[in-house]
Amino acid sequence: MVYHSPYGKLVAKSHGRLMYNDFVANPSAAQFANVENADAILAVPHQKSYSDKTIEKTFMGLSKTHYAKHVEPSMQCAQRCGNMYTASLYGGLASLLSTVAPETLQGKRIAMFAFGSGCASSYWAIKVKGDTTEIREKMDLLARLDAMKVVPCEEFVGALKIREQNHNSAPYAPTGSIDDLWPGSYYLESIDDKFRRKYAIAPSA
Repeated sequence: MVYHSPYGKLVAKSHGRLMYNDFVANPSAAQFANVENADAILAVPHQKSYSDKTIEKTFMGLSKTHYAKHVEPSMQCAQRCGNMYTASLYGGLASLLSTVAPETLQGKRIAMFAFGSGCASSYWAIKVKGDTTEIREKMDLLARLDAMKVVPCEEFVGALKIREQNHNSAPYAPTGSIDDLWPGSYYLESIDDKFRRKYAIAPSA
């Protein structure tokens, strides 16, 4: 199962919320036999359930084992890169393909849950019909995540400051070294006075 992942705890809360929805739909199911104060939880009005800490704590705890098995494998990018916005859902899919053995994935359905800034969301499934070994090997995702360069917070803040200063600038030519870019990756070379972007490719190793 793959979620849009601004940060890890939100994903864990979302997974717990899905289990809560399953509980409301079928409270007599065997998996909910040990839910404490079940009647009181069912009595909470739907709108208030979103901010009810008892519900959140109960179902985050109840879903913990299921989360570890079905969601945690998709969290590698989110845990190392933070919020990638639109890319986070597909970073999750890349993580899943990199951490779950191809023979295990074959024939399985993967739930994809994308949600925006509270405006709209999409929930769909994809089915693995072939061998994912080549995708896994070519991405080499886990090794690339391990090879990430860790920099001081001050350097990161400095990069954000440059972005803020140059937001919507045209013409504009970025400054700085490309030495830390992955070989073969695209990067912004310039923006002309009509806001047309020109990209270049980092040299191959």
